[in-house]
Amino acid sequence: MKQIGRVLSVLAGLRYKPRRAIILGAEPREYKLYNRLQSEGEYDVLFFIDEEPWSHRSQLGHAQLRYPSELPALCENHQIDAIFYCDDSRVEALPELRCKVVKTEA
Repeated sequence: MKQIGRVLSVLAGLRYKPRRAIILGAEPREYKLYNRLQSEGEYDVLFFIDEEPWSHRSQLGHAQLRYPSELPALCENHQIDAIFYCDDSRVEALPELRCKVVKTEA
């Protein structure tokens, strides 16, 4: 009986860890996608990728806005599992990355 109690306490301590994601773009439909991904809980969006210099390193939700040139380093350093995008023009110049790239509608 004590073993069962120990096993249950260990299992209770384990938490589901969402996968890490980046969204290409920071327009209203990307923010809508961000809200959907966050509410579903499978992905935790860490960054938005945007070219506007005045928004660099600002927060959108709890995700930080970064430049496209930072994408490879962000993927590597933060162990990103997936990159989401709504607009095909955002992936045309995407470098070779090891994470999954997913087209989706907001």
